[in-house]
Amino acid sequence: MFGSTATILEVRLVYDDLPLNHPLRHFYRGLAALIGLAMVGFGVTGRHGHPAMFGVTGDLALAIVALLLGLVLVVGSFVWPHLSHLVYLAVGGALMTVGLAMLLLLRTANFFGADMTGCLTTLTVGLVVFMAGTYTRTGTAEEAADKELHRQGGSRPAPAPRQPAKAGPRRPAKTAPRRRPASAR
Repeated sequence: MFGSTATILEVRLVYDDLPLNHPLRHFYRGLAALIGLAMVGFGVTGRHGHPAMFGVTGDLALAIVALLLGLVLVVGSFVWPHLSHLVYLAVGGALMTVGLAMLLLLRTANFFGADMTGCLTTLTVGLVVFMAGTYTRTGTAEEAADKELHRQGGSRPAPAPRQPAKAGPRRPAKTAPRRRPASAR
């Protein structure tokens, strides 16, 4: 049953397993941005009649798909750095889907005008972008420490429960002792 609570819970559990503040997250973000710029370049050259770039041949449909997904990657890298991991996961999944569609339609209705090299390149680029999405999740230092502690099997100590106020007669607050006047001494 698609969209059930169990499915949403399972996706949330998988999302919680993604590393937080990975030391190489800036490298992966740069790699995804570079791939996005290359895809924009392929889309622009493909729209102007030069369909072969980086070993990938294609027609106008593949050039438009590459241009749109490349723009989403570049915008996700530079404009939304805290949400970039979600953009990379989505674009990586879309690229893998396009690569499988290209492979499926290779011998029959070659909609994208691609060959086997283009299929494999699209699948590989999709996997790399998806991998970048798994390593670029960011959070606060406290969230990262909690996640690392949980990963190692520990847990933070729970705060001590508050003790309820005792019922009973109220005592007056303690005050400083009164000084006697000097004449009374």
